[in-house]
Order: sequence, then structure tokens, then C-alpha cells
Amino acid sequence: MSSPRQMERQMEKSLVCGSVHGARLTDHAAGRRITAIACGFTAVEAEASAAGLLRIVQTFHRAAGDGPGPEAAGPGDRPLRAGDFAPEAYIGEGPALRAYGASSGRAYGVPAEIALPLPLHATRHTHGLAGTEYQAPGSGPPDNRPGGRPSSVASIESVASLVGPTVADVLAADIAVRWWQRPRPRLVRLAPRRLLPESVMAVSDAHGLSVEAFCWLQLPFTVVLSVIHAGGGAAAGFGVAAGSGPRQALRAAFLRAHAARLAGWREGGPHLDLLRLNVQRGLAVPRRPVTDWVEQAHRRFGHEPLVVPFAAPDGGRVVKVLCPGAAVHHPPSVARPDCPL
Repeated sequence: MSSPRQMERQMEKSLVCGSVHGARLTDHAAGRRITAIACGFTAVEAEASAAGLLRIVQTFHRAAGDGPGPEAAGPGDRPLRAGDFAPEAYIGEGPALRAYGASSGRAYGVPAEIALPLPLHATRHTHGLAGTEYQAPGSGPPDNRPGGRPSSVASIESVASLVGPTVADVLAADIAVRWWQRPRPRLVRLAPRRLLPESVMAVSDAHGLSVEAFCWLQLPFTVVLSVIHAGGGAAAGFGVAAGSGPRQALRAAFLRAHAARLAGWREGGPHLDLLRLNVQRGLAVPRRPVTDWVEQAHRRFGHEPLVVPFAAPDGGRVVKVLCPGAAVHHPPSVARPDCPL
């Protein structure tokens, strides 16, 4: 873990507008520079989100180097191949690492190219990644380098609280990726002024920012895509999130779209035009409470989600969730907004 001198913590209050806070945390340790950017409706929320993202990337840098990584798969683990994640089987079959079934707790062997979130320079797409709260240094699991001795605590129980929300992120990203590949079904336009805090919309207006939101129907849960732009759609930030209803999903997607703009991941008008052309009018968006995101993913993809646990530098937990068959594991086939999904 970086020392206070190595870590630059910069809270950028009112970075976006008066009611949305942005946090930018940068780690200069070990000759590298890692920056995490997140937004929240309060300064505390923004900084906590940015700290979590930074810890995730720090963990994966350690795992890609000589730090602790996931366990190696054992002879009794159920083997999965790259083709189980992407029909094109575009990834070579390398060493297998251990993942756990989010429903069954069963151990699986997953190709390292799938289990490890590489290349690290592309970790702007943070769907499927989550981390626990900080723990005291030294309280984490023992060294679990691939091929090293297994850890008895690297089980699904140790990261259970992270799995549901992270699976929801994978589901949202899957819906969005598939839609950009084939813009069907049509979308419903939401009214952000009815679903977001009034102060947020008022200050957005004062700063010349337009907020648009779109929702997919015919799903057993709610997925919302938020777009924030200025100047008629130029320099737009995109964010997508899943939730039990449009209000919950829009709030998360809205903050992700703001973070995308702050990070410089902006797109022009063509993507927004495509969204507007595929709006179906006159339909209401029902609220669909979800109690089990793992079950929803199992139904959608035909396989239980998998969890790959990592040991964070501070002794906490970081997980990567894999959903065999989800579009997030496929190679990009069409141009889509280059923003965090």
C-alpha cells in the first residue's frame, strides 16, 4: 500500500456542478501513475468510490507483477475454456486459475487470460470489479501466486457481499454492449427531472449541461443509460447501470456518465443520435424489484456467475465477476461509446 507521501489525494469538489462532487485519487508508487476518478452526490460518496477503484487497479497491478494473485486451478476443479466465455474463442488456452461459482461455491478452472483483468491500460471498463472495505494490513490471505499454495479463505463466502451488485454491473454492460451491436429493441426515454434531485438538474442547467436518459424494456430488471453533454450532443459522457427501478438505476448511471466526462472519455453526437432514433414513445417503465442478481444472470446466460478473489494491498478483498456467455467477454465488433460501461 502506498504511503501518504506516495499517494496524492485530491478532492475536486464542485468539479462538475454544484450538486455533484468529483474525486480524483492518484498513486505514484513503484514508478507508475494510477489515477481513479469517481463522482457522487456528496464529497464523501465520491471519495469512497474513487478510493475503491484505485484499490482495485492497485491490486491488479500487483497480481500482474510478482504480488499475490488468484489460486491455480486444482485437479478437481471443473474446467472451462475460452470458448465458454466467447463463442469466437479468440483467446489462447493458457494456465488455469481458480474461480468460484456464485451460486454453488463450486471451484472452476478458468483460463488466466479471462480471469486476470488485462491489459491494465484498458481497465476503464470496470464492470465486474468490486472491492471490500479496508482491513488492517496483514489480515488478508497468504500468498496465492498462480501455482503457489492454495488459500483456505479464498472462497465465495469471503466476498459474498460484493457479488450481487457486481453481477448487476455485468448485466447492465451486457445489455448495453449487445444493443450497440444491434440497436434492438427500442428504448424508452426517461425524464431525468422527475428522477434526479432537483438541485442537481438546476445546477446542470446553469452550467449548460444537458442530461438525457434511456431505458430498456422487456427485461426482468431495469437498465438505464445516461448521457450528459453540452453543445447539442458533442463531448458526451455515457454511463449505464442496472437497478430495481428507474430512479435507482438512473442515479448510478448519471454519476458514471459524469465520471466519464471528467476522465476525458467523451464521444460525439452519432451515438446519441442512434439512441434518439430508437426511442419508443408512450410507454411507462415499471419498477421491477430484484432480490437475487446472481439468479438473474444465471437465467440470462445459462451459467452461474463466477467469482475470482484477489487479495488487496491493504488486506481487504477485490473480486472479478465472470459471466460465461456475457457480451463483455467478446471482442468488440462495432464502434460503441468509449466510456466506462
